[in-house]
Amino acid sequence: MIRFLLTLALLWPFAANAAAPTVSNTGQCTSALGVSTLACAVTTTGTNKIVSFTIATQNTSSTARTVSSITDAGGAGLVPVQAPGAGISATTVCLGGAINPCSLNLEQWWVLAPTALVAEAFTVNLSGSSTVVIGGWRATASVFNTAAPYDTNATLAAKNSGGSASIPTAGNYITSSTDDLLVFDTVVGRNQTGWVPCFLTYTNWNASFAEISFTSQIELTEEVQGVTATQSQSGVPLATVSSSCPGGTSTASGDGWLSLATAMNGNGVASTCSGYKALKGVGCK
Repeated sequence: MIRFLLTLALLWPFAANAAAPTVSNTGQCTSALGVSTLACAVTTTGTNKIVSFTIATQNTSSTARTVSSITDAGGAGLVPVQAPGAGISATTVCLGGAINPCSLNLEQWWVLAPTALVAEAFTVNLSGSSTVVIGGWRATASVFNTAAPYDTNATLAAKNSGGSASIPTAGNYITSSTDDLLVFDTVVGRNQTGWVPCFLTYTNWNASFAEISFTSQIELTEEVQGVTATQSQSGVPLATVSSSCPGGTSTASGDGWLSLATAMNGNGVASTCSGYKALKGVGCK
């Protein structure tokens, strides 16, 4: 028995959380014009899924419309909160400069769904009426810490630009954990082709919800990729086709954009705790 316990203690860090979280369900919210709310019907499979909402607004003024709250009108009674650091706004120009000023806002919110959801009705409440609002949701499985699912180091990567043609770029993108699900969101003030990060393997990025565009004024892309090593990237450019990497692809002149990067943690044990300590809980974070 003692030998078995010692063997288990040595193997535990490698057996537990040895893979990145995975996307199990996705969907789109109902895009709308001139409203202060957005409806999202969420259906998930299985238990203990992290449901993430990615919301983008475009407002034809210098005042960005942010997310005030997300409420659950269904029977689950869930209360989503904003992901750590996962919100960015900018007053810029959109649609080739035809919309000036143009305020863009991009945010990620999340909630734990302990049980499966069936068309659970969520309402995204904005700070005021927005010219355009779009969004999507994603259910993620195998997140290590469902009470704090994000690798907070990775939410630092957010930049914006507008006015002249430029390449959507994430800043210094550094993760703390090995087995993470990397998430890149990009919103552009024009309906155009979606964007994929130019690091790791371009073709291994997968669209979370399908690319969302509405009218000619806004487009939202979310790409995800599971990794098994910590990441340290500086100035990550985005591109619309693989042949444009690693340099990236410029937006059209006069199209503002926002880029936001996060990561969901799949390994909170192996990097900080091993062997006898894992069994005894000594020195483990």
